Amino acid sequence: MGILKGMIGLFKPKGHKSTGKVYEGDEITNQRVVDELCSHFESVVKKWSIDDLVIYPTYFRVIMTPTDYEVELPHFKILLPTVIKRFYGILKAYGKANKSNVMSVKHWSFNILPCGVDEISQNGKDALLVREGHITTVAELEEKRGARHSNTNMQTNVHVSIKLDDSNVMSLKDFNIDFGSMKGQVIIGENYFRYEFDRTMCEDVNVIKQHDVTLSKPAIAKLYYTSSSCIYDYSIVEDLVHVSGQNEAREGNSFIKVNSTSVIDSHLQIKHIDGRFQVAAFAPTILNERVMKESKGGSIHWYDLANNSTLLLSGTVGLDFKVVKK
Repeated sequence: MGILKGMIGLFKPKGHKSTGKVYEGDEITNQRVVDELCSHFESVVKKWSIDDLVIYPTYFRVIMTPTDYEVELPHFKILLPTVIKRFYGILKAYGKANKSNVMSVKHWSFNILPCGVDEISQNGKDALLVREGHITTVAELEEKRGARHSNTNMQTNVHVSIKLDDSNVMSLKDFNIDFGSMKGQVIIGENYFRYEFDRTMCEDVNVIKQHDVTLSKPAIAKLYYTSSSCIYDYSIVEDLVHVSGQNEAREGNSFIKVNSTSVIDSHLQIKHIDGRFQVAAFAPTILNERVMKESKGGSIHWYDLANNSTLLLSGTVGLDFKVVKK
């Protein structure tokens, strides 16, 4: 966290002229969000590209205050096709001007994140992380996802660029940002959007909308697990799910597979009924510092599972449980 705070201090805004546009006041607007995302994207394209290849970020974390998040979140489904349209225009123009090929990828991914604090103290000074009316963006080369499981998202940072509202952009190669260390301190929620990359880079917004591949079945809750600077983000989309280890052979949204050999098959069961969540353990588990009684066969011991609960499996794997607010 100290490294991240030090980095953020480097991005403390020195004015608001990077987009060349003037906005009135500090009220968040759709146009400001689009312009800031595209401005950041274009600057990263210029920094990352080489002689014969256009290289660019495909995964974006858009961080804003909780108030702005509530205002803007319903609009992102509408805004993002326009953002991607402008991305394609930037890529084609840069590739043509520099006689370079454009790197081909599979997806565009966006995480929209509300931030619970507006300042982080660094060396006795206030480093502004996010302000009303502005966005902070973290652009990454790609999003690392579990290859087999649609309800699992693994995040790591290999090639990263950060921009704090209208401040200068810094590109960081081979630098790990442990977003897991920020849970409960800074980032307090998220929403996720994903679009297939169109190899023709068609700039028709209606065509781009057809490439939306965000999970069709929305998550009702999530489990988070941090390991080796990676965050595993497991979406609960069914009313009954099994939490197992990496040796689990069963497939489908009813099975969440934690990247650990110390977790057994069906180590936990989590059920959702009448708006409430409950959990049962079939192997050693601690729920919110309370040892759970293990279930066996037809004798299942259900415990209420509250939002922001923590689960420790086999003394080695810690999971954070969060209800997805509708």
